[in-house]
Amino acid sequence: IAVILMVLQQLSGVNAVIFFSGGILAKAGFGAVANQAAVYIALAQVACTGLASLLVDRLGRRPLLAASGVGMATGLSLLASYFLLQGTKAAAGGLLGALAGAGPMLAASGLALFISSFAVGWGPVPWLMVGELFAVEARGAASGLATVVNWGGSTLVTQSFAAVLALLGPVRLFAAYAVVCALGVFWVVSPGFVETKGKSLREIERDLR
Repeated sequence: IAVILMVLQQLSGVNAVIFFSGGILAKAGFGAVANQAAVYIALAQVACTGLASLLVDRLGRRPLLAASGVGMATGLSLLASYFLLQGTKAAAGGLLGALAGAGPMLAASGLALFISSFAVGWGPVPWLMVGELFAVEARGAASGLATVVNWGGSTLVTQSFAAVLALLGPVRLFAAYAVVCALGVFWVVSPGFVETKGKSLREIERDLR
Protein backbone atom coordinates (compact mmCIF):
# COMPACT_ATOMS: atom_id res chain seq x y z
CA ILE A 1 0.00 0.00 0.00
CA ALA A 2 2.81 2.41 0.90
CA VAL A 3 4.57 1.84 -2.43
CA ILE A 4 1.34 2.19 -4.41
CA LEU A 5 0.61 5.46 -2.63
CA MET A 6 4.02 6.84 -3.54
CA VAL A 7 3.83 5.64 -7.15
CA LEU A 8 0.38 7.14 -7.70
CA GLN A 9 1.46 10.36 -6.00
CA GLN A 10 4.33 10.85 -8.43
CA LEU A 11 2.61 9.55 -11.58
CA SER A 12 -0.01 12.25 -11.09
CA GLY A 13 2.72 14.51 -12.46
CA VAL A 14 2.55 16.83 -9.47
CA ASN A 15 6.23 17.73 -9.18
CA ALA A 16 6.58 18.30 -12.90
CA VAL A 17 3.49 20.49 -12.93
CA ILE A 18 4.70 22.47 -9.89
CA PHE A 19 8.25 22.91 -11.22
CA PHE A 20 7.01 23.99 -14.64
CA SER A 21 3.93 25.91 -13.46
CA GLY A 22 5.41 29.24 -14.61
CA GLY A 23 6.09 27.82 -18.05
CA ILE A 24 2.64 26.23 -18.22
CA LEU A 25 0.99 29.56 -17.39
CA ALA A 26 3.21 31.38 -19.89
CA LYS A 27 2.21 28.86 -22.56
CA ALA A 28 -1.41 29.44 -21.55
CA GLY A 29 -1.10 33.14 -22.30
CA PHE A 30 -0.13 34.79 -18.99
CA GLY A 31 3.03 36.24 -20.51
CA ALA A 32 5.13 38.40 -18.20
CA VAL A 33 2.97 37.73 -15.10
CA ALA A 34 3.17 33.93 -15.39
CA ASN A 35 5.75 33.55 -12.62
CA GLN A 36 3.82 35.89 -10.35
CA ALA A 37 0.65 33.84 -10.87
CA ALA A 38 2.64 30.68 -10.08
CA VAL A 39 3.71 32.22 -6.75
CA TYR A 40 0.08 32.85 -5.79
CA ILE A 41 -0.77 29.25 -6.63
CA ALA A 42 2.14 28.07 -4.48
CA LEU A 43 0.81 30.12 -1.56
CA ALA A 44 -2.56 28.43 -2.00
CA GLN A 45 -0.75 25.09 -1.81
CA VAL A 46 0.79 26.03 1.54
CA ALA A 47 -2.62 27.08 2.90
CA CYS A 48 -4.24 23.84 1.76
CA THR A 49 -1.48 21.77 3.36
CA GLY A 50 -2.33 23.45 6.66
CA LEU A 51 -6.00 22.66 6.07
CA ALA A 52 -5.12 19.00 5.51
CA SER A 53 -3.55 18.79 8.98
CA LEU A 54 -6.89 19.86 10.46
CA LEU A 55 -9.00 17.47 8.40
CA VAL A 56 -7.00 14.26 8.21
CA ASP A 57 -8.02 12.93 11.64
CA ARG A 58 -11.56 14.22 11.38
CA LEU A 59 -12.45 12.83 7.99
CA GLY A 60 -10.04 9.92 7.67
CA ARG A 61 -7.45 9.03 5.07
CA ARG A 62 -9.79 7.43 2.53
CA PRO A 63 -12.25 10.37 2.15
CA LEU A 64 -9.44 12.91 2.03
CA LEU A 65 -7.51 10.98 -0.64
CA ALA A 66 -10.68 10.38 -2.67
CA ALA A 67 -11.74 14.04 -2.58
CA SER A 68 -8.18 15.13 -3.33
CA GLY A 69 -7.96 12.78 -6.31
CA VAL A 70 -11.25 14.02 -7.74
CA GLY A 71 -10.06 17.63 -7.45
CA MET A 72 -6.71 16.80 -9.04
CA ALA A 73 -8.33 14.94 -11.95
CA THR A 74 -10.75 17.82 -12.47
CA GLY A 75 -7.96 20.41 -12.42
CA LEU A 76 -5.88 18.48 -14.93
CA SER A 77 -8.95 18.02 -17.13
CA LEU A 78 -9.42 21.80 -17.13
CA LEU A 79 -5.80 22.24 -18.14
CA ALA A 80 -6.15 19.68 -20.93
CA SER A 81 -9.42 21.29 -22.04
CA TYR A 82 -7.84 24.71 -22.26
CA PHE A 83 -5.07 23.52 -24.55
CA LEU A 84 -7.58 21.51 -26.56
CA LEU A 85 -9.68 24.62 -27.08
CA GLN A 86 -6.72 26.93 -27.61
CA GLY A 87 -7.21 26.94 -31.35
CA THR A 88 -10.95 27.58 -31.11
CA LYS A 89 -11.96 31.09 -32.05
CA ALA A 90 -14.18 32.91 -29.59
CA ALA A 91 -16.09 34.27 -32.54
CA ALA A 92 -17.32 30.77 -33.31
CA GLY A 93 -19.90 31.17 -30.55
CA GLY A 94 -21.44 28.54 -28.37
CA LEU A 95 -19.89 26.83 -25.36
CA LEU A 96 -16.62 26.01 -27.13
CA GLY A 97 -16.15 29.60 -28.16
CA ALA A 98 -16.91 30.86 -24.66
CA LEU A 99 -14.42 28.45 -23.10
CA ALA A 100 -11.75 29.35 -25.63
CA GLY A 101 -12.40 33.02 -24.93
CA ALA A 102 -11.90 32.43 -21.19
CA GLY A 103 -8.27 31.98 -22.15
CA PRO A 104 -5.67 31.98 -19.37
CA MET A 105 -8.20 31.87 -16.52
CA LEU A 106 -9.30 28.37 -17.51
CA ALA A 107 -5.70 27.13 -17.36
CA ALA A 108 -4.96 29.03 -14.14
CA SER A 109 -8.10 27.66 -12.48
CA GLY A 110 -7.17 24.12 -13.48
CA LEU A 111 -3.62 24.51 -12.24
CA ALA A 112 -4.74 26.07 -8.93
CA LEU A 113 -7.37 23.37 -8.38
CA PHE A 114 -4.88 20.59 -9.13
CA ILE A 115 -2.15 21.88 -6.82
CA SER A 116 -4.52 22.83 -3.99
CA SER A 117 -6.27 19.46 -4.16
CA PHE A 118 -2.93 17.69 -4.06
CA ALA A 119 -1.92 19.66 -0.96
CA VAL A 120 -5.11 18.62 0.86
CA GLY A 121 -4.71 14.87 0.34
CA TRP A 122 -2.24 13.18 -1.97
CA GLY A 123 0.59 15.42 -0.78
CA PRO A 124 0.67 14.76 2.99
CA VAL A 125 -1.48 11.65 3.50
CA PRO A 126 0.81 9.05 1.84
CA TRP A 127 3.69 10.13 4.08
CA LEU A 128 1.43 9.95 7.13
CA MET A 129 0.28 6.45 6.23
CA VAL A 130 3.82 5.18 5.76
CA GLY A 131 4.33 5.83 9.47
CA GLU A 132 1.05 4.14 10.39
CA LEU A 133 1.23 0.95 8.32
CA PHE A 134 4.39 -0.55 9.81
CA ALA A 135 5.57 -1.76 13.20
CA VAL A 136 8.30 0.28 14.87
CA GLU A 137 11.03 -2.26 14.05
CA ALA A 138 10.15 -2.19 10.32
CA ARG A 139 9.29 1.49 10.06
CA GLY A 140 12.81 2.67 9.27
CA ALA A 141 13.34 0.28 6.36
CA ALA A 142 9.80 0.82 5.08
CA SER A 143 10.15 4.60 5.22
CA GLY A 144 13.46 4.33 3.39
CA LEU A 145 11.90 2.24 0.62
CA ALA A 146 8.95 4.62 0.31
CA THR A 147 11.32 7.59 0.10
CA VAL A 148 13.41 5.93 -2.62
CA VAL A 149 10.29 5.10 -4.64
CA ASN A 150 8.93 8.61 -4.16
CA TRP A 151 12.06 10.49 -5.16
CA GLY A 152 12.85 8.03 -7.92
CA GLY A 153 9.40 8.62 -9.37
CA SER A 154 9.74 12.37 -8.88
CA THR A 155 13.06 12.43 -10.73
CA LEU A 156 11.73 10.29 -13.57
CA VAL A 157 8.57 12.33 -14.08
CA THR A 158 10.26 15.71 -13.71
CA GLN A 159 13.23 14.96 -15.95
CA SER A 160 11.03 13.47 -18.66
CA PHE A 161 8.33 16.15 -18.51
CA ALA A 162 9.70 18.43 -21.22
CA ALA A 163 10.41 15.53 -23.59
CA VAL A 164 7.03 13.87 -23.01
CA LEU A 165 5.28 17.24 -23.38
CA ALA A 166 6.99 17.74 -26.75
CA LEU A 167 6.11 14.18 -27.80
CA LEU A 168 2.47 14.00 -26.69
CA GLY A 169 1.50 17.65 -26.48
CA PRO A 170 -0.17 19.26 -23.44
CA VAL A 171 -3.64 17.85 -24.08
CA ARG A 172 -2.63 14.20 -24.05
CA LEU A 173 -0.09 14.64 -21.27
CA PHE A 174 -2.45 16.37 -18.84
CA ALA A 175 -5.22 13.95 -19.77
CA ALA A 176 -2.88 11.05 -18.94
CA TYR A 177 -2.08 12.59 -15.56
CA ALA A 178 -5.84 13.01 -14.96
CA VAL A 179 -6.39 9.32 -15.69
CA VAL A 180 -3.75 8.40 -13.10
CA CYS A 181 -5.55 10.58 -10.53
CA ALA A 182 -8.87 8.92 -11.38
CA LEU A 183 -7.30 5.47 -10.97
CA GLY A 184 -6.06 6.59 -7.56
CA VAL A 185 -9.60 7.52 -6.55
CA PHE A 186 -10.95 4.12 -7.62
CA TRP A 187 -8.19 2.40 -5.65
CA VAL A 188 -8.68 4.29 -2.37
CA VAL A 189 -12.43 3.59 -2.37
CA SER A 190 -11.85 -0.10 -3.12
CA PRO A 191 -11.53 -2.86 -0.47
CA GLY A 192 -7.82 -3.10 -1.30
CA PHE A 193 -7.16 0.19 0.51
CA VAL A 194 -6.91 0.14 4.31
CA GLU A 195 -8.22 3.06 6.36
CA THR A 196 -5.87 3.76 9.28
CA LYS A 197 -7.81 6.50 11.06
CA GLY A 198 -8.24 5.75 14.76
CA LYS A 199 -6.82 2.22 14.46
CA SER A 200 -4.04 0.54 16.38
CA LEU A 201 -1.22 -1.23 14.55
CA ARG A 202 -2.80 -4.59 15.44
CA GLU A 203 -6.11 -3.53 13.91
CA ILE A 204 -4.36 -2.32 10.77
CA GLU A 205 -2.44 -5.61 10.47
CA ARG A 206 -5.72 -7.50 10.83
CA ASP A 207 -7.29 -5.46 8.03
CA LEU A 208 -4.28 -6.12 5.78
CA ARG A 209 -4.74 -9.89 5.99
